[in-house]
Amino acid sequence: ELEDILKSTNEKKTALQFYNHQHEVVSSCHQSQPSKYHKLSWVKNQQICFKGQILPENCYNNLPVEVLRMIFGFLKPTDLRKVLLVSHSWKSVAEEPALWAGFGLPVKSRKSSQNLKEFLKTTLSSKVQRLTIARRNVFEEVVSFGFSLSDEHFKQFLSLDLSSIAFWEVALPEVSDQLISKLVNSCRECEIIEYYKRYGSIMDPGVNEIGLGVQKLRAIFDEMQHQTKLKSFELSCVVDRFPYEPVKIDLSSIPSKILATAFSKLDVLGIENVHLSFEQLDTIFAEGFVNLSSLSFQGTDMNAAKTRNLFENLEKSSRL
Repeated sequence: ELEDILKSTNEKKTALQFYNHQHEVVSSCHQSQPSKYHKLSWVKNQQICFKGQILPENCYNNLPVEVLRMIFGFLKPTDLRKVLLVSHSWKSVAEEPALWAGFGLPVKSRKSSQNLKEFLKTTLSSKVQRLTIARRNVFEEVVSFGFSLSDEHFKQFLSLDLSSIAFWEVALPEVSDQLISKLVNSCRECEIIEYYKRYGSIMDPGVNEIGLGVQKLRAIFDEMQHQTKLKSFELSCVVDRFPYEPVKIDLSSIPSKILATAFSKLDVLGIENVHLSFEQLDTIFAEGFVNLSSLSFQGTDMNAAKTRNLFENLEKSSRL
């Protein structure tokens, strides 16, 4: 009877019931095909199998936005890039800037000027939020560039929608003061670490300075007075050998009013191992801390009067 059914019309073939190894009926709507091993095999007749049936589906698009946002928060930027391609609903959630916080330039784009140029043409470049420019890599994080940065590169960086920028022990002699100050003030956060390398002996000590330098720092503060997005600014210096005497970034040549006005624009200020004149301190204490919610002030020489003046002005700050 089975052989007769297999040799008859398609209508009779589809009426044949098939059983699995547990003797359960699998389906009665398949096309049968005898195999070379004389065992019965079949393929599904899709039109008959699913005609009039509602297929079960796991539609992740129906998940609440809050759930998707929480899940996507565990993903790395390289994975988020793939999520953008899944669906419109996933893309709308994955594009939220908060999920890309801290996303920096890929390692490949730091190896050559051409690689950087090509990356900046991609849509992924619009997701870059943090730019770190360093003299050397830090642990396993690649933050140095394999080529010298110039004005042309900083003009390209200005096309990015950066939220934070960091300069770690790096000198940029081929980049103009104006472009650096413009890029810094287009961000919300900035961290600058100047580097001092000691050499010589106790009797004849010397210091090599590697960093942006006072001239570029002044350009940054000058721009901050007039137009800035900065809300957090940190400035410090490190020394690679135990100092014979303290080494500080000397900002005493910058007019007091410039520093005070620049600092008054900030919510967060961190200063470490910076030399300021007593006149600068008076002006900064009186005018520069009015909007601060956080202050870190270390390694600055003050006498008793300046210290008292500092605390008197800190008490006037309602947000600190």
